[in-house]
Amino acid sequence: AWCSFLTGKFEQAQNYYAKIESERPKMQDYLNAGHTEWAMQQTATALQKYQLAVKSTPDGMEGFVKLFKQDIPDLLAAGIKEEEIPLIIDRLYYLIEE
Repeated sequence: AWCSFLTGKFEQAQNYYAKIESERPKMQDYLNAGHTEWAMQQTATALQKYQLAVKSTPDGMEGFVKLFKQDIPDLLAAGIKEEEIPLIIDRLYYLIEE
């Protein structure tokens, strides 16, 4: 799934992540599924996946953000605009607090 994402095959990655999520998804699976949805301009769905990632991270939002930031070069390569990244993180903080 991640290889599909990295090569720009977002629909294929989305299909793989759907299969993974029906089994035993890990935090990284939700994170990467969120990246895939975001690259496909499905921001609301991406935020849902990111919320699931935060909930499955022992370190909560802090741990999530640390891992998320490691993926920024891959997000930029996937067409995500750099100025959108802090907005998504801020929105996620807001959603987690609700």
